[in-house]
Amino acid sequence: MLIELPPELTIDTIDDLVDRWSDQDPNITIDLSRNRWVHPIGTVALSCLAARALTRGCNPSFKVDGCRNLGYWQRMRFFENFGLSGIPSGGEPKSAEGRFSEVTKILDINDTDRIAEELVRVASPAEEALQTYSHIVSEALNNVCQHSRGQGFCASQYYPEGESYAFVF
Repeated sequence: MLIELPPELTIDTIDDLVDRWSDQDPNITIDLSRNRWVHPIGTVALSCLAARALTRGCNPSFKVDGCRNLGYWQRMRFFENFGLSGIPSGGEPKSAEGRFSEVTKILDINDTDRIAEELVRVASPAEEALQTYSHIVSEALNNVCQHSRGQGFCASQYYPEGESYAFVF
């Protein structure tokens, strides 16, 4: 089964991706060649789909030839989360500091405070808001650990042009 990612993987395009996804075919190839931009919700959603496929005995692979956004996928540690090697370099990675947190697996409730800190650090909240942000994000991560049947994923990103943040679990 071949799944082509859209040029922009956002909240508006995820439904189509999920509708085309099938865990019935043991060989799923995700084609990133047309992808130009991805929102954290896209990296997290695709991580969840790929992880679910693995637990169901599928063998997802990734076609990256021609992907103009390959460096971003690599910088977000997307491929690392699945132990994939042999992906060609997408260029020299830039520091994530103050811009985003990588896609992180949520496996253990004992890691949620550390992960929450990484996610919240991207938002750079004022000192008086830091504890509130951290508590909300930590509670959401705890819920993933307590109520999911496996693992979850999360990421965050700051968009300076609109001064907005994206936290995705």
